[in-house]
Amino acid sequence: RFQALQFLEKDVLLETEQVSLNKGSGNPVFFNLDKEANNIRISVEEKDGTPVFNQELGLTSAGKHRFVWEGKNSEGILMGDGNYNVNFIANYLDGTSGRVQSFNSGRVNQIEYKDGKPWVKTAHKSMPLSQVKTIDNTSQRLFGSAKPLPIMNHLPPKALITK
Repeated sequence: RFQALQFLEKDVLLETEQVSLNKGSGNPVFFNLDKEANNIRISVEEKDGTPVFNQELGLTSAGKHRFVWEGKNSEGILMGDGNYNVNFIANYLDGTSGRVQSFNSGRVNQIEYKDGKPWVKTAHKSMPLSQVKTIDNTSQRLFGSAKPLPIMNHLPPKALITK
């Protein structure tokens, strides 16, 4: 139980099949391609599976990619706040196709225990610790062990301005 506490205030990538829409802005969803794809088809659906939005990305290189949904359906109408299902289907150059796992990121702000197992909670999602794919400390990476500069105690005197 105490080992799970080390995840507090860490940045994590979590498996997800959802995109959260809040005031017309969707949270970023990430996906990773092991190989180049002829096309990536993105579909956003309501909880009951009703299609809301579809987009095709065309030729997409291998690597990490980011998708942000603008919150509009296929007719350009802004959808209501809430969680929507998101799917990424890749058609690869070798003729195969398949679903691509998607992720979202967040900072762990709470650890919960459900049935004796740790769950991490970010601003967007709560899920079992076992579904965390990457742990990072972005702040530590950006600023390292930098210490703030000391405040100057002795400022040089300014010259008097006389006219």
